[in-house]
Amino acid sequence: MYIFLSPHFDDAVGSAGGTIYSLAKNRKSVKIITVMGGVPANKTYADYVLGRQAENEQACSILAVPHQHAPFLDAIYRTNNLGVEIYQERDSIFKQDKILEKELVQDVIKYIKTNSSPDDILITPSALGNHIDHLIVKNAAQQSGRTVVYYEDFFYDTIAKNINYRDLFPVYLTKEQLAIKLQAIMAYKSQIRPLFKSSDGLLCYFNEFHTDKGVPVERFSSDLRSL
Repeated sequence: MYIFLSPHFDDAVGSAGGTIYSLAKNRKSVKIITVMGGVPANKTYADYVLGRQAENEQACSILAVPHQHAPFLDAIYRTNNLGVEIYQERDSIFKQDKILEKELVQDVIKYIKTNSSPDDILITPSALGNHIDHLIVKNAAQQSGRTVVYYEDFFYDTIAKNINYRDLFPVYLTKEQLAIKLQAIMAYKSQIRPLFKSSDGLLCYFNEFHTDKGVPVERFSSDLRSL
């Protein structure tokens, strides 16, 4: 089985939705796990996350793939033993030299092992942009004992430095694959304005920026078809 590990609800679909759709259409066994998919205790936060879960369910339905939400909280909701937010400054989420939440990493490893088989292939973020949740998921996948392939994190490739695309395998999307992917990513309505300012901005990103030789593309560390 191909298991796409998504730190947050939109990461796997935005980064690899065309490939996910293609695998499913070709009757490959595939699913998406949103690792930081838990619901906070705070009601205001909980309502927002439940809304994001619903968006994710719609997106995965469009791609025709099963999904599951792991119970771990997004970094912005995690607190220490005293109930104080671990990442009080939002910028600190991107400025962690070391993963301090070692226990969380171990919990994610256990979850991955419980919800996968030794022969499964984990497709995990490359952690472009250095988001702590992407780093945790990547680190846990590496320690899981499973075969690991990395995908280029969408959106963060606009801010990450020193990306060597020669080290990444390009998957060129057909018009159908891109259309389905765009339909799926549009399901994440709460994220369009914060990330792309508008639907037009999102379409511009996938149609113009996220391309190779003018063709919409997704990038991985290995050719999934060879595994």
